[in-house]
Amino acid sequence: MKRKLINCILVLPTLGVLAFADAAGAATLYVSGFGSNSIQQYDGTTGALTGTFATGGGLSGPEGLVFGTNGNLYVSSRGTNNVLEYDGKTGASLGIFAQGNGLNEPTGLKFGTNGNLYVSSLSTNNVLEYDGKTGASLSTFAQSSTLRGPADLVFGSDGNLYVAGFFSSNIERYDGKTGAFIGSFGEGSGLANPTGLTFGSDGNLYVSSFLSNQVLKYNSKTGAFLGIFAEGGGLSGPDGLAFGPDGDLYVSSFLSNKVLKYNGKTGASLGIFAQDGLVAPTGLAFSPTPVPEPSYTLELWLFGSLIGYWLRKK
Repeated sequence: MKRKLINCILVLPTLGVLAFADAAGAATLYVSGFGSNSIQQYDGTTGALTGTFATGGGLSGPEGLVFGTNGNLYVSSRGTNNVLEYDGKTGASLGIFAQGNGLNEPTGLKFGTNGNLYVSSLSTNNVLEYDGKTGASLSTFAQSSTLRGPADLVFGSDGNLYVAGFFSSNIERYDGKTGAFIGSFGEGSGLANPTGLTFGSDGNLYVSSFLSNQVLKYNSKTGAFLGIFAEGGGLSGPDGLAFGPDGDLYVSSFLSNKVLKYNGKTGASLGIFAQDGLVAPTGLAFSPTPVPEPSYTLELWLFGSLIGYWLRKK
């Protein structure tokens, strides 16, 4: 009898782990349609269109996408010179989040480690900073004499800010705390009008080269060119970049109205991932990994482990 009881209780940890993992759910891919003035939603595994997630609220020429810590989606509306906020679950418009301080043709946007929002202002050649909770304008964070047409931006593991110079065809690096200019790289490597930026799990920086229809790779510490990472497969006017939960690289092909997929290690083309409903796709964002709610299943896991240990001792 005691042995049967022990066996039953020892099953509880396994049940708890399965239920906990299932709570995380599957990823969703969000794509901004520059030509459709909307954000489209796709199954993160199959690429099937699941609907228009967000539109309206003044959205015009959406580019960058980023989820905030509150779970809401923030979108740079290039045609209206502001950043709009949408409910992260329903897509309902929550109005204008940030604007002003000369923001003109916003493109890339990212939240910093301090919680503030950083937005590239394409027409004024600088990066602006806004309060991450209220959207209030704080400062002109970064600019240099060599940065022209800042597009996407991303913070590196070194804490510094990397900015794609669309018209200057380079990558600029700024101190992530002060905004001080550190230097630039990418010139002379074949980089032609960079748009999207993202870091890989290898620590290297991946850059979409719009006019050469390629994704290039750079050493993020030295800026050294590491070669062409991805091309072909119908890629035309690459824009947004995102590594998915599966480790593969997803690229929005602006001129062919598709999202293409490439092997995250080799860069080999894996074909068209999504295309239904896309008109001039730009920014890409996968849904943030949900934090599982505490559950009675987890409590049973702990309880079962303790009781099993006690019975074995008896």
